[in-house]
Amino acid sequence: MASGDPGNVTPIACTSTGEWLSTTDRITLCLMSTITFRADDDVDRALADLTSGDRDRSQVIRDAILAAWRTRRAEQLRAEAEALAADPDDRAEARAVLSDMEALRAW
Repeated sequence: MASGDPGNVTPIACTSTGEWLSTTDRITLCLMSTITFRADDDVDRALADLTSGDRDRSQVIRDAILAAWRTRRAEQLRAEAEALAADPDDRAEARAVLSDMEALRAW
């Protein structure tokens, strides 16, 4: 096999969670960014507790970041829904649509 020739190896993308995929005759390279941060004593204790099972530090940190992101997104969506619910024009439009739909109701 010539240098640079992968032979029968077909690269495929990793999952969004960074998991490695393995299939016959394929090698998956999953490149992730590296983050460096300063952990205080509380964070060190929390990491030690959370990694006492089968998860490593990287997985615990990835899970924490994703949980924080999901929480933030839920808060943003909640705020948007509350703003729409408080908008008198939007509420009037919703009532008009419901009224129109009631006329189409089969029973």
